[in-house]
Amino acid sequence: MEIDKTEKLPTFYANKDNEVAIHCPKCKFIKTFDASRLNVTGKSLKVRCKCGEVFKCIVELRKIYRKAVKLAGKYVNLKTGMTDDILVQDLSYEGIGFSVFVGQMFHNLQKGDELEVSFKLDDAKKSEIRKRAKVRVVKDSFIGAEFSDIQWFDKDLGFYLLP
Repeated sequence: MEIDKTEKLPTFYANKDNEVAIHCPKCKFIKTFDASRLNVTGKSLKVRCKCGEVFKCIVELRKIYRKAVKLAGKYVNLKTGMTDDILVQDLSYEGIGFSVFVGQMFHNLQKGDELEVSFKLDDAKKSEIRKRAKVRVVKDSFIGAEFSDIQWFDKDLGFYLLP
């Protein structure tokens, strides 16, 4: 069952052992199961609780919360020096997903490239974030990259990413 983007569904995250605890919104009963055995990530699930309540939810196997955003930014390819504008689409403590702007699908980024990405958060302070990242996914104009300099005490990013 594909996710309806207009419907706000509760999301449950896996722990380090890929166990997910789903909470019934009616009776608060908690059912824990091994999500790694099912192909459920990114899809909505229809769940029936022992109390009879039927509800939809999303199970996310990512260990780290990822926030959907729309933030303007830039990248610099540290190998080639090439720079370009980007639209940051998702963000976590560990990485970033972004697109190059429309019409610029020929960005020459490849898996393994080292980048420096910079963007401003849309928080009250307009905090500027500048991080090094390694490209992990290239799909047309979408790039997924893992931060090379993960700092768990990054106050601005930490507050911004609170769910």
